[in-house]
This record gives sequence, C-alpha cells and structure tokens, in this order.
Amino acid sequence: MKTPENCIFYQTIDIPGIGVVDGAWDHRDGVDSFLGHVDFAGKSVLDVGPANGFFSFEMEKRGARVTALDLGEDSPWDTVPHPYMDETALKARMAGTLKQVENAFWLAHRAMKSKVQLVYGTVYDTPKLVARTDIAVMTNVLQHFRDPLMAIQRVAEIVSETLLITETLWSDDDGFTGGASMRLLPRSATPEVAFSWWQVSPTFVIELLKLLGFVEISYEEHEQGFNGSASDARKRTVRHFTVTARRSRALDPATRRLLEIGFAEGFHNEERDANHRWQWSSGASAKIVIANSSAQDIIAGITFGLNSLAASADVQVSVDGRQLWRATIPRGIQPVRMPSVRLAPGCNTMELTSSGGATATPDGRVLGFAVHDFELCEPLRPIEDMRPSTGGQGSGLQRLGRAAKGLWGRRG
Repeated sequence: MKTPENCIFYQTIDIPGIGVVDGAWDHRDGVDSFLGHVDFAGKSVLDVGPANGFFSFEMEKRGARVTALDLGEDSPWDTVPHPYMDETALKARMAGTLKQVENAFWLAHRAMKSKVQLVYGTVYDTPKLVARTDIAVMTNVLQHFRDPLMAIQRVAEIVSETLLITETLWSDDDGFTGGASMRLLPRSATPEVAFSWWQVSPTFVIELLKLLGFVEISYEEHEQGFNGSASDARKRTVRHFTVTARRSRALDPATRRLLEIGFAEGFHNEERDANHRWQWSSGASAKIVIANSSAQDIIAGITFGLNSLAASADVQVSVDGRQLWRATIPRGIQPVRMPSVRLAPGCNTMELTSSGGATATPDGRVLGFAVHDFELCEPLRPIEDMRPSTGGQGSGLQRLGRAAKGLWGRRG
C-alpha cells in the first residue's frame, strides 16, 4: 500500500487499521531466527536502534516489557568524514530521515496500543539512559557505529541474562567470517557510504562477548527478505547471522538452598572490592566443599576465575577425585567453566592443585592461587568451537550455521 505521509519504514510491518506497509527489509518470515529463538515472555528487554519498531512490537507481543533506545535530535549519527563533504549538512539530512522513521514508529505504536517506551540518546551512554534489563537486542546496528566494541560493551553493562546480536553477512570469505575481524566499509571514493562504518565478523562478536563474561553462546545463519532500496533495487533474500549470548543463570532458589559452599583447607578469609570477591590459598593445593543436603543428586554448573602467583603454573581442578578442568595459567585471571557437575548427597570435595607451588609476598604472606566469584548456576551449554577449520571444511562458524539450519530450518 502507499506509505503513510511523512513516514519512512525500514522494516515491513502490519499496522492495524492500515495494513501491511513495505519497508526495505521484510523479516516477518524469518523473525524467530533473527531473534535467536529467545523466549521473551515476562522479560524486560532493550531494543537498540528500533527503526520503525517491528522487532520492539514483536517482542512485546511475545510478552516482553520493551524499552527502545534510538537517536534523538541532540545525539547525531556517527557520520563518515568524507573529504570535501559538508558534515553539518550530512547530519541535518540524516536527522530528517530519522525523524520520518520515528514518525513511522509512533504511527504503529498508536495503532497497536503499544506500551513500548522510547528513550533518546547514543548507545555509548546506555548505562546512563536505561535501567538494568534481562535481555538486550542489537539488530543490524553495529555497522553504523564508529566504535562497535564500545557500543557492545556499554549495552552489556546493563544486561543481566541475554545479549542478542544480529547483523547482515555480506561476505562469503571464510578467512573473514572465521577470524575476529572488522572491515572498514567506506572509502574516500564512495561518498554515498556516509552512515555505515563496519562489517563485523561473527567470530569478532563471539570473542568480544566471551571477554564480556557471557558463558553460553549460540550461533545461527539465516536468510532475510530484502525488498530493495534507493541504492540497491534488486529484491532478494540476504544472509544474516545471529549470536545469542547468555550469562550464567542462578540455580532456582529452592535448589540453591540445598547446597552449602565451604572454603575448607588452604584458604584465607574472603576478600572483596566493589565488584568481586575472592579467597587466596596459602599453598599449592586447597579444597572447596559443596554440601548437598537433599537425598538425590543435583546437577549444577560451576564458574569462577582462577589465578596463580607462580608464572605459568599448571593447575588442576577435580571433584571427588575426578579431574574436570586443567590448564596452564599465565599471570592474570583464567575463567574456569565446568558446565555440568554432579553433586551427590552429602559432602562433595573440589580440590585445586597447582604445580607452581606458593610464593612469598612483600607483606609476608605465602600465597598459591586465588578463586574469584565462585558460583553455582544452572547447567551450562558448552560454548562451541568457532575457530576456523584447517581441514578444508570451512570455518567452524559455517559448520555451526549448517547445523543450525538443519535444526531450525532455513528461513527467508
């Protein structure tokens, strides 16, 4: 149908009383893959860069309480500084476009009687603008940020459970998709590329999310409908990738009450700062006892940070004599992630042993290693190996993409 006056639609959307209004993208058939098959019911959600609101309203329909964060008049777009171009005029032009996209958002918002809240500001100020939220969604926005690393980090600061990132995947280059890479999109000879900065690889997104403390990561490739634009009129489907990253989730309160954690032999008293807590061992081995007061086994994930004062110490972690983790730890804190540990009724003993021994410190203490932020959580899914393959089968990312298509079906 004819586009409503003074509105620009980036996403195709069905508006009550108006009907289907076509946008450059049509995600209606691919929405589940685009949103990572996440359950939004009862969750608070941040939608970064909602455009005309298709995904904000879709998540609301699925039971979410949605806040959308978009640029306002006082927070201009990250424009590309092309030579000889009037950047002020460029920003003014984009401001006009953004206003028409916002008009489309409010048109749909009123027609749907939506409760989605729209907050104005830059993504780099997310922690100042948005309260802590269960889930955050960043869909096809990274390419527009001058600093996508900072954008993801700022959004991650307010996420308590899940961060979902979806981007268009224009490249078929295995070396790019399998490497933690970003490609600069604009060139001095392409003044028309004034509002897009980067193509980020899936591996780049995954590795950054690991650095930010997300312990469950899944990946899927899918096709999305493209209706064409002023610069690209060919209607077709275009490949996308979705990375869904979850923090460790606490055991349900009833189960957690059945488990008691005790730092036993070899540990000093707990120390802490504003963000973390830790306990130092006084030797090359130490024990943590997890008491299960129920009459049956409990399966739990265990996560913590581990560091050793001895350089390149080999550290082993075992539970009731069974080795579950081993690594050589350089100086610094190494994440330890044991996805599924069976805790039998009674006392379960976790023993940590370091080949590096203990080290005398300037204050007279003798210290071996430290355990940081020890947590029992729900059983974790293992993070898939997403490194490029050297065996001629394409990247690990592509193998995961094919597996995902077989599980969920290819949409577009």
